[in-house]
Amino acid sequence: MGDRPAWVYLLECADGTLYTGWCYDLMARLAQHNAGRGAKYTRSRCPVTLRWSEPCIDRQAAMRREAAIKKLKRPEKLKLMTSEELASMPGVNWKNLREEHPEPTEGIAGHVREILIGLGEDPEREGLQRTPERVARMYAELTEGYHVDPVKLINDAIFEVDYDEMVIVQDIDYASLCEHHTLPFLGRAHVAYIPGGKVIGLSKIPRIVEMYAKRFQIQERMTNQIADFLMEHLDPRGVGVVVEGQHMCSMIRGVRQPNSLMVTSAMRGLFKKDPRTRAEFMALLDRRR
Repeated sequence: MGDRPAWVYLLECADGTLYTGWCYDLMARLAQHNAGRGAKYTRSRCPVTLRWSEPCIDRQAAMRREAAIKKLKRPEKLKLMTSEELASMPGVNWKNLREEHPEPTEGIAGHVREILIGLGEDPEREGLQRTPERVARMYAELTEGYHVDPVKLINDAIFEVDYDEMVIVQDIDYASLCEHHTLPFLGRAHVAYIPGGKVIGLSKIPRIVEMYAKRFQIQERMTNQIADFLMEHLDPRGVGVVVEGQHMCSMIRGVRQPNSLMVTSAMRGLFKKDPRTRAEFMALLDRRR
């Protein structure tokens, strides 16, 4: 377990108090806190807001950072601080911690630095000095979906309900990274299912979309993954997923079509077999336009 990546984080509770901790799965831990199943300190202070987080190479590194943050005289200032500013605060020996437990992002930062040099830039000039580290942390944030445990994601949010009509969650915003050019693509997802005796908590469907979006992706695969996940874990009579996306790789480079919109769909069960079910789903989506 010692070599497993971990996160250290700072939360702001509903009453304004702050709580710091560490975990292996950041998204699952936030869900626990907001569901009142987190640390004893936050159970009566929901909801919580993530104010700061940073990946660590392992549990020991995360625990050291957590302990260092707890020693700060003015931890409330962390709400307004960047990771770089935090690293320079008195009482946090960040340099030593990084030497003892180098972060996964450090290797990425080194490669970003080489890219800047290869493009003819000077990574030591003022505006670029911390760019490699910023980019590394950005990729860590934008690929968090790789580290989400799907089982924990839906943990206690599936309920037996006597309901057999269509359930739709529309206009779920997402942002992902094109795996061909590492440029963003973003848009909205629309997810529908017909229960087979069980329903899933409303907030879980956007989290499922986010889990598959926060990684290097292509839109077609992401659409299928969302549909297949719901079919596997919910066992519904059918699932329909429509995803709209604008891709930076075709908007600002190559063909340069800034107004193009890609639409993908995945139909399972009744949505695939029954044209009327599929037509009802599409008509409900059209109604919002």
